[in-house]
Amino acid sequence: MTLLLEFKHHETVFGSAFFPTKSVNRLNIYATIMPIELQVGDEFAEKVARLREAFRWDGFEATISIYILKVKPESFSDARAKAKRTFPSQNYPSLIDTPTGYVYVGLTGLSAEDRYAVHQTKEGKASKIAKLGLLADGSYEVVGKELTNLYGFKQVGWTNKKPEKLESWVAWNFYKMGYWVWGSHYHNEENFLGTDPFE
Repeated sequence: MTLLLEFKHHETVFGSAFFPTKSVNRLNIYATIMPIELQVGDEFAEKVARLREAFRWDGFEATISIYILKVKPESFSDARAKAKRTFPSQNYPSLIDTPTGYVYVGLTGLSAEDRYAVHQTKEGKASKIAKLGLLADGSYEVVGKELTNLYGFKQVGWTNKKPEKLESWVAWNFYKMGYWVWGSHYHNEENFLGTDPFE
């Protein structure tokens, strides 16, 4: 069943998902349940194309890339993985009972392939979900290439937290498609999701 929890105060609801305010963790959730329609991949792809143009590299800044990797479905029943999950979370409740899929969203100054090689070591600078052995198995072509080509970003200028915001925005859009997501945290520091241009 597809569900959305509604908040008593300061709620903002746009179409298929809600955008909590900074005070959301202080709100009392009540038991009103509303059916929602999840975002689809084509809709997300259109948004990505728009922001790729908006954040086109100016040729001067050092750049960062945003990439996406598949996570094993076993994460669904792994308590350690759930504890490290970015979406859903306390502020972003689950939208469906059975997730659409499982992904990790990251940013890097390396190529996505080279960063994935670091994750494969499961130590050092590998991500927390990688250290748990829960990234999907296989080469970068299997685990990350398709999703990164569809929804990732290359050569994003590093100033004004642009990469961090895009990383959270990508993760949030996967959440709106019903995914469980790891990685990305900047939305916890600044309330920008759902505002221009990060709708």
